[in-house]
Amino acid sequence: MNQNAFDSIDYDLLEDLAVYYMQEIGRKYADCGYGGNFIKWIFSADPKPYNSYGNGAAMRVNPAGLSLQDRN
Repeated sequence: MNQNAFDSIDYDLLEDLAVYYMQEIGRKYADCGYGGNFIKWIFSADPKPYNSYGNGAAMRVNPAGLSLQDRN
């Protein structure tokens, strides 16, 4: 059987670590203009999904593309 790197990923651990570090970084920079629900999630002792549209990152990364001279 052909194995790849994804066969050995512990997705439960990955999820836990993603939440942990998102909260840790978010708490350090809590005054960066996050939405109200995200602020509550950052400081929650038991963070759960909160029906976010998930567009905050897309809105914040947009200026990065504007800084390029051309597509190449």
